[in-house]
Amino acid sequence: MVVAGISGDVTTVAQLLFAEAEGDVVLLDALILDGGQLAPGTPVTLRLLPPESPLIAGLVRGRLSAWAEMGEVVGLEFRRRARTTTAVVSDGRSAVSLDVRAPLVA
Repeated sequence: MVVAGISGDVTTVAQLLFAEAEGDVVLLDALILDGGQLAPGTPVTLRLLPPESPLIAGLVRGRLSAWAEMGEVVGLEFRRRARTTTAVVSDGRSAVSLDVRAPLVA
């Protein structure tokens, strides 16, 4: 999977704006602040696949939602593998790693 506007592995800093579970995906909206191949001020929407375990999926959604409610500034890293791209979101104390289903860069 290719992340639109991104080639290779990318690490950037973003402010989380919105995180919500919608059906079988987690929607994550962020604003790029610094670093990577995207210009500061670029809005990004990601459709992420939650973990298969309902318990872990609930914890992940809770963590992302809490960060978004606080407008947390996080590290956002995209790791490309053979068939998937993984988004790693971290506040420096904890991290969430989810496969990207349908990335969009506005």
